[in-house]
Amino acid sequence: MLRTQVHSGTAYEIGAARGRGLKGLPVPRATAEEVAFARACAEVAKGVFPPALDTFRGMADASGLEGEDFLAYYFARREGVLRGCTMFAVVPPVTGGGGVIVGRNYDWVYSDLKWCEVRGIRQTGAFPTLGYTHHWAGLPDALNGEGLFVAIASLPRRPPGRPGLQWNLIVDAMMATCRTVREAEAVLTSVSHLRAMSYLVADASGDAAVVEAGPGGVTVRRGADGFVVATNHEVGGADPSERGERSHRRYVRVEEALRAHGGRVDEGVVKAVLSDHENQVCSGTHAHQAEAFHRGEGWGTIWSSICRPDLRTLLVAPGHPCEVAYERVDFGLLG
Repeated sequence: MLRTQVHSGTAYEIGAARGRGLKGLPVPRATAEEVAFARACAEVAKGVFPPALDTFRGMADASGLEGEDFLAYYFARREGVLRGCTMFAVVPPVTGGGGVIVGRNYDWVYSDLKWCEVRGIRQTGAFPTLGYTHHWAGLPDALNGEGLFVAIASLPRRPPGRPGLQWNLIVDAMMATCRTVREAEAVLTSVSHLRAMSYLVADASGDAAVVEAGPGGVTVRRGADGFVVATNHEVGGADPSERGERSHRRYVRVEEALRAHGGRVDEGVVKAVLSDHENQVCSGTHAHQAEAFHRGEGWGTIWSSICRPDLRTLLVAPGHPCEVAYERVDFGLLG
């Protein structure tokens, strides 16, 4: 059974509700320079999506984490960890049923499985949102009531040259205000990014794209042959590291698997692709192989999700998709 949290109200009220669960969050000490940078990032957020500041104030007030250290941690985290996420969207007519099908595996440390949850948000003045996350601040997978879906994957780190927005604030802004891929692209191509990320966006009309965004600029990709894929490298860029090679192998494997189905991809095909072990699409130490998994040691796929934006539904497998059943999540959760 998926753990579920539902929050309703103003941005401040929702921030406060979430903040009550953050007491004791280990927040690193910030230097004066980091605080000044965070204040500049908060000003960027205010200009792009003002409710972000209300959410932060609610979190700070309810958690007891008020102060410059939490300000810097919330608005100006610069360190990212590159893991092994895989995501793809298949569009009509390849899907046959008429709508986009999105598949994604999120890879992270197993110790964070205990924090994973479905999060439902009904915020005043914003589109209702469903998501799945392990993260205290944001939603790596998110679907809004208008049928816009967003998923993220890390790219190799690039230090920010100027103040900008965290990935989770960008996702929040898109979920609250955007109906279509084109509208999401407009947000992603207009804001300053603190972290290098790929954003897979898909909508109820059947459109999908991957936006590779970071301090170095933004690239929008629409796939050929009816699908678009993203892992953890910039497509067309050079990354000779071991992780870059693994990312490229997963990318190629997913493309080959989708292409091999002769222009007809359904939910069963998507589940099979997400369960592939040969090139670590479904990665890590599996539960039947080692007690370490149960102890939360190591890292691998901590959830898999499948989204049908036109149906406003998510299927979530809270662990390796080859071992754990998918559970349906829809907007009935919000009442």
